[in-house]
Amino acid sequence: MPYIRSIKIKNMKNLITLALVLVTLTSYSQSDWKPSEQQRKEWSKQIYEDISNDNETVLSKFDIDSLELELLTLINNLRRDNNLKPLSIKDNLIVYSDKWCEILMNTKRLKHSNLSDNNIKGENIYGTFSFGTIRLTDDMVKDTPTQIFNGWLSSKLHKSNMLLDNISNVGISIQIDVDENYDITSTMVVN
Repeated sequence: MPYIRSIKIKNMKNLITLALVLVTLTSYSQSDWKPSEQQRKEWSKQIYEDISNDNETVLSKFDIDSLELELLTLINNLRRDNNLKPLSIKDNLIVYSDKWCEILMNTKRLKHSNLSDNNIKGENIYGTFSFGTIRLTDDMVKDTPTQIFNGWLSSKLHKSNMLLDNISNVGISIQIDVDENYDITSTMVVN
């Protein structure tokens, strides 16, 4: 399942609902009263509907790898439009990018890594940290690569990193953390 690498889903509401039903059923089973078969079916149906409804906004159509590939395509299109050769994915840069992206997600702070010690010629970072009760939808996920790319494109330094002419390899990472809100981080490293 491609989401495991970069998406965390936390849904305490479903766990609490299930726990309350189990406690209720346990307490009733220890007394003389027992729920009817119809009541059990209704409870099961309600739990299933609650879980299904809550999970409708979970990423159902997109995996992180395809979002990262779309972001790379946007970068390579920009490079092509500027008469530069396309970038190729390199495994060690993906590992580096994934680790730094995870650090950004865990700290909820945007900062650059130590480029000079890792033979990296350019790095772009991106972060969106939501507050309140903003639900992540499939449309929002679909637009994530474009939002990241446009954010980098609007920054002079990040744009220049995408247009470096003496690079050929890239590592791109996107992480999405889904809770009642959502957070998105992304990194691009090149050499």
